[in-house]
Amino acid sequence: MKSYRIQARHLGAYLDHKVEAESDEQAVDNFIKQLNSNNVKIQKDSAGILKHLCLVTIEEIENGKNVSVTFSKENGS
Repeated sequence: MKSYRIQARHLGAYLDHKVEAESDEQAVDNFIKQLNSNNVKIQKDSAGILKHLCLVTIEEIENGKNVSVTFSKENGS
């Protein structure tokens, strides 16, 4: 089992959450399940990033350090 940190910014919202999973794909699925169960804190995004973009990073964490990062950017129009 691996540890992941997922961060997302969209429409003025910021999410930062850690999940356990066997793979990147399962980490995203687990994150979505926890989000749908109201187990992910949604904060106001104060970074000033364009609100029409959806930005997501998925970081694999090992011994407290990032070992890999997956970054996606989509136009939310």
